[in-house]
Amino acid sequence: MYLKLTTTIFGIVISLVTSSYFLNSFYSKFFIENFSKTKHINLYTPEPQNSHNQLQENEENKSSVNHQINSVIKPEDKIRFEQIIQYSKTNNLKKKPVGEVMSAIAQQFLGTPYQVNLLDQSDQERLIISLTQFDCFLFIETVLALTRGIKQEDQHFNHFQERVMEQRYRDGEMNGYCSRLHYFSEWIRDNEKKKTIIDITSKLGGIVMNKNLNFMSKNRHLYPRLINSDKNYQCIQNMENNLKYMKIHYLPTSQIRSIEHLLKPGDIIGVATEIKGLDVSHTGLITKVSQEKVSLIHASPSGEVTIASDLARYVSNVPSAQGILVARPLIQKSNMHNLEQTQK
Repeated sequence: MYLKLTTTIFGIVISLVTSSYFLNSFYSKFFIENFSKTKHINLYTPEPQNSHNQLQENEENKSSVNHQINSVIKPEDKIRFEQIIQYSKTNNLKKKPVGEVMSAIAQQFLGTPYQVNLLDQSDQERLIISLTQFDCFLFIETVLALTRGIKQEDQHFNHFQERVMEQRYRDGEMNGYCSRLHYFSEWIRDNEKKKTIIDITSKLGGIVMNKNLNFMSKNRHLYPRLINSDKNYQCIQNMENNLKYMKIHYLPTSQIRSIEHLLKPGDIIGVATEIKGLDVSHTGLITKVSQEKVSLIHASPSGEVTIASDLARYVSNVPSAQGILVARPLIQKSNMHNLEQTQK
């Protein structure tokens, strides 16, 4: 019976891993999270009266910018953006530490639906922007881009798009499917070079993960963009070869309790996995730190953005989890077109 159950679960898992952001859907069908199902209040402010005028102004610039970066945006996502910006103004978030801004913005998305495969809706690589549905990685990526704009006092939607592209693609350039940062540990390394985050896992006592990242090439049949393109497949193989000597640190699950007091709101968490060829299976953000426990906000495969009240317990219940990676957000001193950067 155990063998039959294991085989069934494995079959469900493999059928789920079909997008390039495989970590977002890996265990969504069978993982039942260990946290309270109590309802959370979404505190975002109602749509401001002048939002339609602001959107109209943005629309005047939409065609040229969208054409340049080949983005996909829905009207409801632009409206949601304006609501978040209004909330940040009302609460004067620009004056608060970057981590607190990350946490506050993340909580405005509580209850937002979870959706897999958002970035792979067409054969052509396009910049997908979504503030009304998320997978686990798109959630933290969006919150980080919003936070950077708020701290820079840059409220232009077009610049928000550019920040998302900068974070999502290798060296900030969208140049096809392979230019996307598919492995979370490479996303950390690339964004650390851009000074949008800093990897603090090793400083927390993390150990080296001895693993070759080759899950995508070894499971080509799970990725339509690889099945249908030898060019993409070869490029992914080359990318994985380039990552062969990248040093990845993770903090074992058994050590999370001992370092929780060192975590801060807004810290980005990746759940390290034992799955062969894969580094991370889920992501989220620290939203509350107390003497007793640390909370994690994340786009959950169970259906929506929610809060797991106990990080250590949560990770211990994630299938195949072996620990966490931790990155801390940084800010840029001025707008994104000025390369002078600093840490709050």
